Amino acid sequence: MNNLELKLISPDKEYYNGYADMVVIPGEEGDFSAMKEHAPIITFLRPGMIEVFNEDKLESSYFVGGGFVKILDNKCLILVDYIKSKSDLDKKETEKEINIINEKIVHEKNDNLLEKLELKKKILQEEHQIPTE
Repeated sequence: MNNLELKLISPDKEYYNGYADMVVIPGEEGDFSAMKEHAPIITFLRPGMIEVFNEDKLESSYFVGGGFVKILDNKCLILVDYIKSKSDLDKKETEKEINIINEKIVHEKNDNLLEKLELKKKILQEEHQIPTE
């Protein structure tokens, strides 16, 4: 029986709104599973995979670049700023994006923009490590 209410939201759209038996989440300190009666928690997410399970089967999975998760009263709210469905991951496209960012990093003089480029590169490198099969 699906017992955990799950919402997975980015600034652009709601990726998941429903119930799950279990959600595997890339927490700041490592992956953890959220299920019914999970202890209340609010924590940061690191780049990694969110996996949604129902009836002992993987229903959907998403790569996220970071964000926050709040679990309270059998509700799990995940807010992310960068997300792709696993089916949308494309290693060649990610490699192209990393190369473009590397070129920008070489020429960037503004420290704030340089920091943002480095963060984006780190997220893309993590994405590139995800098996796509």
